[in-house]
Amino acid sequence: MEDAMDALLQELERILARESELFEKVLSLESAKTPAIMDRDGSELKRLSELQESLLEEIRSLEKDREKTVRGIRGRMPRSAAGSALSELMAENDSPLARAALSRGQALREIIGRLDGLSASNARMIQDNMDFFNIMLSHLKSGVSAETGYGSDGKEETTGKAS
Repeated sequence: MEDAMDALLQELERILARESELFEKVLSLESAKTPAIMDRDGSELKRLSELQESLLEEIRSLEKDREKTVRGIRGRMPRSAAGSALSELMAENDSPLARAALSRGQALREIIGRLDGLSASNARMIQDNMDFFNIMLSHLKSGVSAETGYGSDGKEETTGKAS
């Protein structure tokens, strides 16, 4: 039974390590979005978002594997501990494998926290840009009337009424 638990803990540590690696890449791409947002480079934002999406697909798959592994660990725990949070279970288990998995989980949580903060900041910058463009568009619309227009040369023409 100890070997089965060790194998599950090793698998959990491997999954958490891979998730951390992938989330670091997602974080790096999110960091690269900041200058693209500031430069209003939509094509670069799209490219970075597509790269992030492919990484997130792999993370989703790992999440399923992690959930299955955690269910296996919980199934080998005493009934009283089976409902506890995984971090509590790992803290109670004094094995090096449990400590490694706990450490990986904490590192992953830290990376995700940094990603959340950066994503929120980027979302605010995008919203600020959208608000700015809406204000500018509204201002431009208010300057256009039936008496103004643009000629074939792109210059503004006033068809003004005779005074």
